[in-house]
Amino acid sequence: MEGDQVPLWDGPRVNRDETKGVKPMSGNAWSKTVFRSGCVWVSAVGILAFSGCVMRKETIRVSPNGAVTIDVTIEGSEEELSKGDAMPSEKDGWRVTRRVEKEGDHEKRILEASRAFEPREALPRTFSDQSASDDPLYLDFPTTLQVERREDGLYYTFRRTYTPRRFAYVNFWQEMFFDEDMKKLAEKPVDQLNRDEQLQIIQAFAGFEAFKQLEFAKEAVASIRAAVPVEAELRARRALLDVYEEDNDYFGRVLELCEPLPDEERSDCFLRESEHILKDGYRAYIDALQTETELSADQMAAFERSYGQVKRCFEITEQLGGHGFEIDVHMPGVIVAHNADKVRDAEGDAPEYVTFQFDGRAIRDRVHELIVVSRVDGGGRQGRQGR
Repeated sequence: MEGDQVPLWDGPRVNRDETKGVKPMSGNAWSKTVFRSGCVWVSAVGILAFSGCVMRKETIRVSPNGAVTIDVTIEGSEEELSKGDAMPSEKDGWRVTRRVEKEGDHEKRILEASRAFEPREALPRTFSDQSASDDPLYLDFPTTLQVERREDGLYYTFRRTYTPRRFAYVNFWQEMFFDEDMKKLAEKPVDQLNRDEQLQIIQAFAGFEAFKQLEFAKEAVASIRAAVPVEAELRARRALLDVYEEDNDYFGRVLELCEPLPDEERSDCFLRESEHILKDGYRAYIDALQTETELSADQMAAFERSYGQVKRCFEITEQLGGHGFEIDVHMPGVIVAHNADKVRDAEGDAPEYVTFQFDGRAIRDRVHELIVVSRVDGGGRQGRQGR
């Protein structure tokens, strides 16, 4: 390649006359590549994808008769609370209050919700509207209470199971493209990067986003699999990658356009340009798919609907990584077993309670369970009831 142009991928290519695939190499990728530092997402070249974090506090109280009350406090920015995971709402039986607090130059939104559950009433498994079509996109946490009478007393078993959220299938590409050297480069202040380094980072953004789009498209094609031959899917894949590869000057022009701007304007500029190429890549995939298969309007609508849901689900999973969870569970009697992080003394004569602390990364591609068992002394005939 001539001059100072840097290829989108610097690894060896496969035969472009056959599948025209691209073998990505470690150290390259694009879009909003960000690296977490606590609850703050940071990136070089001025793109700030997510700032701050959401704190989710729950207090769950189990009464001796099996009744349960749940109090929820969620704190974050307006965007985080309105555009991310589902929140408790009045229509689902929660008593909800909302308020705003000032923190310096910023506003913090606080949502408080409370709900009481009768003995044997089903406990919540989500904050979303379970009758809505987008319910599966949101955080899912089936919650149960089982009460069992044994010879030495009543045993209460509280269990909450966070359903795993798929993440590795996309995160693989970030890890593939961003080795430790590239991560360190992306974390450097903009004024410490030379032009070639800035170009590498921008191109890194592009590579990652291209393969992320392809993962979403693969999922969406599955919804109309019978109408899409494998070779048609591969040609659509190639069309999307060509958008990112064929104009080698594009990323240099983006850099020259955005880099001289003040910080806030620079961030807006990069995000605006990234949105352009994302739309172009998606459109190229759609056009190629339609050309290769002659999909009907209904089939095309099914693809686009599925693509949007897969994309949205991943975005929520990504956002949940910046959510901090703290869940207190108060049980009747004496706690005899648990997998919590802390045991705390309650006020007055109330029994000890336990606290679970984790962040949203705990539910990426893995089951995360909260379990507490307590006993209220007193024997009797054995039996079990649950919900």
